[in-house]
Amino acid sequence: MAKLMRFAKTVAVVLATTLRHCFLKREELPPGAVVIAFDPHQKKHRAVAAQVGGDLLEKPFTVFNSRKGFDFLRGKIAHYLQRTGAAEVYLVFEPTADFFRTFGYLLADLGYHVHLVNSNQVSHMRQALFHNEDKTDDIDAFVILELAVQGFSFRARLHRDEFRNLHKAGRDRHDLKEKRSALQMQITVLVQEVFPELRQAFHSLFGQTCLHLLETTPLPAQMVALGEEALTAQIQTASHHRLGRKKAQQLLALARQSFGVTAANEAVVARLQRLIAQWRFLTQQMQQVEAEMEKYLPEAAQSLLQIKGLSVVLVATLLGEIGDWTFFSQANQLVKLAGMSPKRWASGEQEKAPHLSRKGQPLLQYTVYLCALSLVHHNPAFRAYYQSLCQRGKPKMVALCAVARKFLQVVFAMLQNGTEFDPRLVGAGQSQPHPAP
Repeated sequence: MAKLMRFAKTVAVVLATTLRHCFLKREELPPGAVVIAFDPHQKKHRAVAAQVGGDLLEKPFTVFNSRKGFDFLRGKIAHYLQRTGAAEVYLVFEPTADFFRTFGYLLADLGYHVHLVNSNQVSHMRQALFHNEDKTDDIDAFVILELAVQGFSFRARLHRDEFRNLHKAGRDRHDLKEKRSALQMQITVLVQEVFPELRQAFHSLFGQTCLHLLETTPLPAQMVALGEEALTAQIQTASHHRLGRKKAQQLLALARQSFGVTAANEAVVARLQRLIAQWRFLTQQMQQVEAEMEKYLPEAAQSLLQIKGLSVVLVATLLGEIGDWTFFSQANQLVKLAGMSPKRWASGEQEKAPHLSRKGQPLLQYTVYLCALSLVHHNPAFRAYYQSLCQRGKPKMVALCAVARKFLQVVFAMLQNGTEFDPRLVGAGQSQPHPAP
């Protein structure tokens, strides 16, 4: 194993020239520090320990993912620190399926340094070191250790306090929204089958009036049998008297001319009612989560809420995905986390046009995109910036992505400095934090 370590160091020197720029916050570990690398799994982790600048401290060992296993690891750490006289210990994980999080939070609470390595880099390093394409837990643990010793690990972003609550609530709302969207698609398909003309009468199938009719009289024949007076009364009740006889007459005219399927629709009606009940339940849950998100918002979020075009949900989701903003030292790191940094490709005389890397956090990228859309429509400063880019010949999507990056730079400056929104930042393009006045 020691011979393999020496061979790995020579290979890592070659890889460092091409991999060094790939990490957001890579950190050189201090000489003499103890490093314990983990290949995490659901029930147990395989680990290996070494000292930076030294040899392995012990052959690979197993740590079970339990309280007993955690206490065993603490004993190992104390033994290594006493044996080496080191002042610091770094616990390095590959973020596989988030199996590391339980140990990561507990270790961070005890004051230990918790680091991660990029899973892609683990795969590339393993292929470079082991040409026979072997893959075992011991090999992966060793590769993770080698990456950490060579300075290719980065501090784990573990959400704390209100950021953890915001993060979980934001992910919960997004999941509920995805499920509700799937239900909406199924409901739309069924309506298109039995009453395709209904969409001519309503802007959306999911307004209160339309949903009420779909629950009670979804078929054209049912509406015709109900009659104008009874249908008008239903519409007035569902719409709180905003709609009435005129809408009923329109629906009856469409129902009489409908070419929807008329035979054996009992199962379709029953399924439609069940889907609408599920839709209402998910909508209610989303509203509850949104109320929780507003409760979890930190005081610093109040300045972001003053930006015209941003809602509580957008700000809460944004901060939940960013987490503790003091983790970042410059705005470009936040831009990379959102997948909004440009990706370039060039080889010899061939060169492709830059495009978004899209390697950041998907929900953060989606939220930033929604923020950019809202800001372009409602915020004068960001709208002017967008229009200036379009006038210079930029495609609309490129201009919108530029607005998203500018927004992240402005958010970074506001959070780091604790300042209010200044429209001049949009035009000036400030990406570094400035001293608070």
